[in-house]
Amino acid sequence: MDKWIVAAAIVVAVAVAGYFAYTQFFQQTPQEKVLIIARTNKPSSLDPAYIVWTNDYAIGANIYSTLIGYKPGTREMYGDLAESWEVSENGTVYIFHLRKGVKFHKGYGELKASDVKFTFERILDPKTNARYPDFFKSIDHIEVIDDYTMKFVLKYPDSAFLTYIAPWRNSFIVSQKAVEELGKDFSFNPVGTGPYMFESWDSETGDVVLVANPDYYGEKPKVDKVIYKVIEDPYTAYLALERGEVDIVTLDTSISGLLERAKSNPNVKVYEKIGGGSLSITFNLKHPILKDVRVRRAIAYAINKTEIVQGLLKGTVVEAKGFLSPAYIGYTEDVPQYPYDPEKAKQLLAEAGYPNGFEIDFYTPSSGVYPKIATIIQAQLAKVGIKVNIRQMDFAAWLEATVVTGKAELSFMPLGGRPPESVVIFTNLFSFDPTKDKPTGINFMWYDGLVDLLKKMQREPDLQKRIELYRQAQVKIMQDLPLYPIYWSKVYVAAGVWVKNFNIDDFNSHGDWLEYVDIDLSKKPKP
Repeated sequence: MDKWIVAAAIVVAVAVAGYFAYTQFFQQTPQEKVLIIARTNKPSSLDPAYIVWTNDYAIGANIYSTLIGYKPGTREMYGDLAESWEVSENGTVYIFHLRKGVKFHKGYGELKASDVKFTFERILDPKTNARYPDFFKSIDHIEVIDDYTMKFVLKYPDSAFLTYIAPWRNSFIVSQKAVEELGKDFSFNPVGTGPYMFESWDSETGDVVLVANPDYYGEKPKVDKVIYKVIEDPYTAYLALERGEVDIVTLDTSISGLLERAKSNPNVKVYEKIGGGSLSITFNLKHPILKDVRVRRAIAYAINKTEIVQGLLKGTVVEAKGFLSPAYIGYTEDVPQYPYDPEKAKQLLAEAGYPNGFEIDFYTPSSGVYPKIATIIQAQLAKVGIKVNIRQMDFAAWLEATVVTGKAELSFMPLGGRPPESVVIFTNLFSFDPTKDKPTGINFMWYDGLVDLLKKMQREPDLQKRIELYRQAQVKIMQDLPLYPIYWSKVYVAAGVWVKNFNIDDFNSHGDWLEYVDIDLSKKPKP
C-alpha cells in the first residue's frame, strides 16, 4: 500500500513540475505580434525597377532602404543608408558616406557602395526597361571611391536629385548579388536592407508576408510579422477590421455611411489627410478620335464633376481645379476651366466632325470606387451622344492595358501623393523621349507637350523660377488635356485602437515607418 502511495506522489510531483515548467515557458514567450494591412488589389512587382503604384511602394518601403529618408510624419530629410553627404557649389557632384555594417537580408552580405552604384546604373540601363529612368537621367556617371564612399556626377544641376533618391519608387537600394543570382525571380523574392524581410507572396490570393529583420540597423521593428492581405471589396475589408481580422484599412468613402460608421466606432481610429493624390480621366492621344483636342475638351465639358464629388463621394474629396493639388509647390488655380456644359460639348463634337457622337471603350479597375465613377461618366457622356463601353478588369490586367501596352482608350489615372517638389510628378506622368517617339514613366496618354518645360524645370536651381515653370506646365496641361482632373483626394485610413505609433505619410499610403508601429494585443478583439 505504501508503495502505491509513493508512486502516486511521484506522478503528482512530476505532473505539477511539468505544469509549472509549461506555464513558465509560455509566460516567457510573448505572443507573436502580427500587423495585417488590407489592400484591394494584388501587387504587380516588388522589384524597385518596376514598382509603379503606391500600394506596391508601401510594401517596398519596408523591405528596402534608401540613401536618404524622411523623418516619421514629415518631409524632413535625414541620412538613412548614407550617414552624411556633400554637394559641390555648382550642384553637379554629390558625395555620400555610407553606414558601415548594414546587412542585406537572407545572407546576401554587407551593403557596399558598389550595390548603390549597381542600383542606379541598372535603372538607367535601357535593357532593364525600368519604369522611371527619367528620374535619374541627370546622372552622368557614378564612382565608387571605396566600400563606403561614392560619388554621383551629374550632367547638369538637378533641382530634384535628393528628392529622387529619397523614398520614391526606383530609389530603393538592391543587392547586386541577389539581383544577378535571382534574375527575373527577384521581383518575387526581393532582398533589401529594410526593417522587414520578404517571406512569401501567394500567387493566388496576392497576399504578401514580411517578417522582422533582426539585423536592421535602425529602429528595431516592434511587430514580428506584417501581412498585406488582399480583400478586393473595401466594405468587406472594413468589416474585417471591426472583427479584428485586419489592423489597418484604407476607407472607401464612396460607400454610404462607412466613414461615419468608422468614426463612431470606439475601437477604430480614423486618420485623415489632404495630400497630393488625385483621380483624372486619361485620353490615349494615339486614338484617331481622341487625338483631336476638341473631342477631349468636349468630354471635359460633358462631365459633371459635382455629381461625382458631392453625389457619389459625399464631399470626401475635393473637386479638382487643375492637375496639381494645393499640396504641391507652385500650385495655381489660374488655368483653363471646363465647367459642366453639355451644349458646349455638343458644339465641339460637331466642329470635330462627330455631330452624332461616337463609341469608345473605357478601361477601369474592377475594385474600389472606379466602376461607380465610370458608370456616372458613361451616363453623362451618353447625353452628348458618346457611347461608352466600360471594360472592368482586375488591377493587374488594367495596369497591363494602360501603363504596359498603352492600348486603353479612355481610362483612369489614380495617383497617390508625390513628394511636394512638383518636378517629380510632372516627370513621372509626362516624360516623353522624342528620339524614340515614345513615352516613358506612366505617360500612357502618349503626350509629348511638356518635353521642353520638363527639361527646364529639372535643370533650374532657383525655386521661384521653377515655380513659374510649374505654372506654365499646369496651364499647358489644361489647354491640351492629355488628361482631365476629376478630384483631389483626401485619404482616410482606419486602424484599430490597438495599433500604436501609426502615421499616414505624404505619399498618402501607410507604407513608411512600420518599424515604429506596435500592437497592444490586450485591446485587440479576437477574430
